[in-house]
Amino acid sequence: IDPARVIEQFQGEKQLPLIRSWMQAIQASVHLQLLNQALNEMLLAENDAAALATSFQRSDRFDTLSWATRLQGHERRDMRRLAADLLRRNRRWVPALELLIGEGLYEEAIELACASNEAKLVTRLLQELSGAGYGELYVLLLWQAGDLIPMDVALETAWKAGWMDL
Repeated sequence: IDPARVIEQFQGEKQLPLIRSWMQAIQASVHLQLLNQALNEMLLAENDAAALATSFQRSDRFDTLSWATRLQGHERRDMRRLAADLLRRNRRWVPALELLIGEGLYEEAIELACASNEAKLVTRLLQELSGAGYGELYVLLLWQAGDLIPMDVALETAWKAGWMDL
C-alpha cells in the first residue's frame, strides 16, 4: 500500500477520520510529510492537544515553525503550550519564553531559559519573576542558572522586590 496515495484518496473524499488510527500507527515508521500534515490538521480540527503533541513527537517531518505560528494564536492554552515547545525545538528562545511568560507557565519558562544557556533570557525571566512577586520561582531560577546571572542583577532585582529586608 502506498500511504501517500491512500491519504490523497481519503482527503479528496473528505474521509480522513476513517483512517486516523491507521495514520497514527504508521506515522513513526513512514516519515511522510503528507501524512504528518494531514494527521496534524485533523487533530487540530478536533482540538486534540494530547494527540497532536504525540504526533509532533513521533515525527518531525512537518513545518514546525509554521505550526508554531498557527498554534500561538489558538484559543486553548494547551495548544499555545505546544507552540512554545515547537519554538523551543527550533531554538527560537525569545518567542518561546515570551509565550510561556504570557501564559504564566513559569516553571516551563525556567526550563527553557536554562536550556537556552543565554544570559539575556535568564536575566529577562529573573526580572519578570521578581516583578510578579514569585519569590520561590526566583530562587529556583537562581539555583538552576546562577552561573548565567550577574550577581549585581540578582541583588538589584531582589532589592527592588523587597526581598532583601528579611
